[in-house]
Amino acid sequence: MFGQNVVFGHELAGENIYAIKNMKKMSLFALGKKQVFLLSLHLNFRLQLMMDSTSWTFFTNHAHVMVSLARNGNRPLREVAVDIGITERAVQRIVADLEEGGYLVRVRVGRRNRYSLNFKKALRHSLEAHRTIGDVLKVLEEE
Repeated sequence: MFGQNVVFGHELAGENIYAIKNMKKMSLFALGKKQVFLLSLHLNFRLQLMMDSTSWTFFTNHAHVMVSLARNGNRPLREVAVDIGITERAVQRIVADLEEGGYLVRVRVGRRNRYSLNFKKALRHSLEAHRTIGDVLKVLEEE
């Protein structure tokens, strides 16, 4: 079980040496600062998933991605993924879905992407088709 894992680290010869120990085996590996940050994000994400496994929400991950990008379209998808609690790859697939459906426009700005939403696009399901993305996001605006 991932919840039984323990992470601990030491600095040795200028390298950060980390161990992930679970009930059956121990793995040792050297990491740089960026990798340590990503490891801690991954472990926090997995722990959050474990703790929230019995909970559910009213909105899909597609809606969560749209809310996050509506609040800040300049954010890297990695940050969006961490906030939502899904993988970066899942966010990339969702962004591709939204872009293909005409709900989102991706513009390359230098080495980064800028995301903007089409607030006038109608919702997809027949029960909500009389409402737009803008209607939903307006209700969810931060105050």
